[in-house]
Order: sequence, then structure tokens, then C-alpha cells
Amino acid sequence: FHTHCHDDHFAGLPTLMRSDHRIKYFATSLVRASVFKKLSALLSLEEELFADFFDIQDLHFDKWTNIEGLEVKPLLSPHPVETNALFFRTFWEGRHLTYAHLADIASLDLLKGMITENEEEHGVSEKYFNHVRRQYLTKVELKKIDMGGGMIHGRAEDFAEDASHKIILAHQSIPLTTSQKEIGSSAPFGVVDILIDDQSDNLRRFAFESLRSYFPTMERHYLRTLLNNHIVEFMPGAIIHKKGQVNTDIHLVITGSVEKINSEDGGYNVISAGGLVGERSGMNAYRSTSTFRAISFVRALRMPAKSYLAILKQSGLYEMLEDIYERREFLDRTWLFGESISPSVQTRIIGAMSPREFADQGELDKAVKEPSIFIVQQGEFERVAGGEAVETVGGGDFFGCSEILFGAASEYEFNLIKPSSMYEIPVDLLRDIPVVMWKLLETFERRSATT
Repeated sequence: FHTHCHDDHFAGLPTLMRSDHRIKYFATSLVRASVFKKLSALLSLEEELFADFFDIQDLHFDKWTNIEGLEVKPLLSPHPVETNALFFRTFWEGRHLTYAHLADIASLDLLKGMITENEEEHGVSEKYFNHVRRQYLTKVELKKIDMGGGMIHGRAEDFAEDASHKIILAHQSIPLTTSQKEIGSSAPFGVVDILIDDQSDNLRRFAFESLRSYFPTMERHYLRTLLNNHIVEFMPGAIIHKKGQVNTDIHLVITGSVEKINSEDGGYNVISAGGLVGERSGMNAYRSTSTFRAISFVRALRMPAKSYLAILKQSGLYEMLEDIYERREFLDRTWLFGESISPSVQTRIIGAMSPREFADQGELDKAVKEPSIFIVQQGEFERVAGGEAVETVGGGDFFGCSEILFGAASEYEFNLIKPSSMYEIPVDLLRDIPVVMWKLLETFERRSATT
């Protein structure tokens, strides 16, 4: 979205139709402002906090924006609701290959009927109409248009002179006419057009990157040995490892999600792509304490537990893993970090966790001034507001630096009830983890309401 703003943006849509640049600024700034204000009202959340939960990429009309190798260009769509069409391209074999997604466009006949040179009348200029027509008919490799005519969809006949390699006529339930069939193709649900055939074996590449995030110091030949195993598939609902059984294989999830279930203690976690399933049970040959079950279609790298263990010992990493396992299992049991944390992010958190011991209140008062979040491992604290204890904080709970995250000073403090141990995590590490930021915000608001 373009964030440029003018004072006369809200002078009315008919007047805005007279000037190209005013249309652009109106559409982009108003759409962003509208979305943020609606979200702010629905979520009771200050607009300034949205940057903590979204990775916002500004797109400018009629300009290409490169997002990790995929370029995107929005075009203003003359449509009753402010919207835009999108062009996507990437560079391949010496040239750009482009896909045009023309949804929610207007019929050219209808738009042509709105041409007027009288600035006092509602309508569009001939210059603007010609600009829209040129944009619609841009030659690309693949173009999908929503047809049906009128103000909210285009017409197949508008693209009779389009020189694009392939045009797909969409968004119509009735059969195409013979003349429409001469203009574009139809596509049943699920059909895929491939502009660039993927030769990189993304499944194994992703598996390699995931293993490297777990073992950043492991030599590449050991990583390749782990990678040289079969990729297996699991249907939704299939049990991968069953509670009470010794796992003979360890699975690295490549696509899909796996749930970790322990009905006895109510434990439940979701393991996303990049996560390891059955690792500790398989390595140590003890019975699994949880059941692992596929939520969706899952592809996973199956690594024999004995081979996995041998490689870790050969690479000199086995001894250091016990502490990592303990920290990972501890995080999985907490409310703050036990849900929807990607394995790579969890690995970063584990690497940044510092164990802390507190025997007296003075040590705690000094520590909470640091820009950190403290997760209680063992021990007990009380939250004090207005001179009264309002909450007990124990194992798995947390406190610390909400004023840094949300720009508001705390109106309460924490007292040490008995000697305690905890982990300290730098607060800046958490800013780019939306689910954690959301839980911190919920806790901050709940605690502020009880001061």
C-alpha cells in the first residue's frame, strides 16, 4: 500500500475519479487506514502495535517491488470498492516471466461510457481510460481475468486483442460461448500452470536447512548423511509415534503439521514444518511419553534412531544436547512458548536463554530492570499492586519488561516468596514472534486491569 496522504483525499469518489494521482493516493492510504482502524476496533488494540504482528511490505502502484526474488506490481482497478489488480514476475533464463491476476476489474465498455472532459461531471478522462486499457492488455506469459461484465468484472471480449501467451477466463459458472473460447482457456478447480519448473528438490533443501538450524556447528558431511534417508508420507489422522512405544525412527517434518498429545497431563502441542518428532525417545530408547499424530498431509524425513544417535556422537554434539532437550521440553510445557513456535525460532530462543537463581528480593529487584522476560522454572512469586498481593506466579509463568514492549510503565511489582530458579530471555528476541507478542499483550492488559 502507498502511504502518501493529502488533505483532500476524502472529498468524494466522483471528484477523485478526475485525477489519476489522487485516485492512487486515496485508494492506497484509505484502504490501509480502513483495515487498521477496523482491526483496532475489533481487537481493542492500538494501531501502532500492528507492526509487532505483521511484516508490512509497501507496494506502490505501477512500480515493481522485489520481495525475496518475486516482484509484485499493483495496478489501480476502477472498481466500486477500492482495490487493485496484481502482476507478479520473476527472472528466469535471461528474461522476466509474468503472471497477471486481474480480479475485480471493470468492463471496458462500461468504463468507456463514463468518459467525459467536463470536470464538473462524474466520470473519467479519456487519458485515464486509455491508461487502464493498456494496463489490462499488457502482454504476459499467463493472465487470469474475472469475467462477467459490469462494474465489478471484466469481459472476455475486452481481451480479444490481447497478445498474452495464455489467458484464463474465470469467475463464471455458465459455459463459455464459442467466441469466448477463441479468446481464452477455462480451468477446472485444482489445475496448475507451471511457468518455471522447479528442479531444486525443495523438500530435501528444506530438510537440510532445518537440520542445519538444529545443528549449526555440525559439519556438512554429517548433515548430508542424515539427509540421505527416505522421505515418507502420512495421511491426516495417522499416528506417527504412539505413546508407550519405543521409537525406532526419528522424523523431521518437512510439510504439514503434527500434534503431540498426552491425555494424562493434558499436554498438547503442534509441531510445524521443520520440527523433529520422536527425537529424544528414539535416541535414548525409552518409551514415548506422548502420541504424535498427523493433523494434515505430512511429508517427513525418516531417520533411523540408531543412525541419528551415532552421527551425533561422531560429530561431538551428543553431550551438549541434553541441556538443549531440557530447555526445549520446558518451553513446550509453558503457555507462552508452547504453541505454534517454529522449530528454528525455538532454537534461537533456547540459545539465548540464561539460567538465573534468586535467593533474596534485592537480586530480583535488580534483575527485573533488565530488558528481559523471566520464565519461572521452579519457585514462587507474588504480584503486588497497591500494596496487596493480587496474583501468584509459579512454575511455567512469566513476568518482566512489558513497558519496553508496549510503551507503558508497570503499576505493579513482583516479590520473591521463596528461592527460585528461572530463565531470562532478552525481550528484543521476542518482538518478531507474533504469537508470543500477542500473549504478552494479553497478559499485560489482564494484569493492568487488576492493579
